[in-house]
Amino acid sequence: MATDFVHSGEIVQAVINVLKGHGTSHDGGLPTTWFTASHNERLRTLAFGDLADYVTQDAFMDDLPAIIVRGLGCEATGKSGASGVLETVESVRVVHCRLYSQCYTDAGAVERNMTKARLRYAKIIGKALFNDPNKRLAVISAAGERTEVSLTCSDANGAQIVNVLFGGWDLGLDGGTRSTDEVRSLRRLPIQAWAIACDLRVTIRSG
Repeated sequence: MATDFVHSGEIVQAVINVLKGHGTSHDGGLPTTWFTASHNERLRTLAFGDLADYVTQDAFMDDLPAIIVRGLGCEATGKSGASGVLETVESVRVVHCRLYSQCYTDAGAVERNMTKARLRYAKIIGKALFNDPNKRLAVISAAGERTEVSLTCSDANGAQIVNVLFGGWDLGLDGGTRSTDEVRSLRRLPIQAWAIACDLRVTIRSG
């Protein structure tokens, strides 16, 4: 069996790279304006992280708007080969948080309806996450040039992504069927901010 099959850190970084897109124009990723210092929808944080790691509420609010990506762990798929290849699934969660005052419409106007805001931002983020038609987290330029994910592996045959599947959205709405810890925790805080979360399932063959 493969001995080097935990790729959580590299997969999280690959998800972040996909969200950033290709080059200074961020092809295939999030809107360019989300990376523009003077724009009202600029992200302050796009990084590895876990909401549970924030020490204070003020520190958390200073980082908004934020997209925080974390690995949820890996598990075997049961499809391991006789040659020592091990197939695993890495689960990844992408959490987006915003203050009410940081929400806008497609036209750039202030959005007062937080339900509409959650759904708008989920659509934008989802489009970037699944930009690769081959479902392998490649970063793709406007000219169609692919930058594939390279996983480190000490086993003879290395490791490769097989595919990336959508696991579900928690849209942060009361009574939602895809409840996640991050969204649930933020709903309990007495602050005017919300979170939404998207889960990905990344299948990998190692060894």
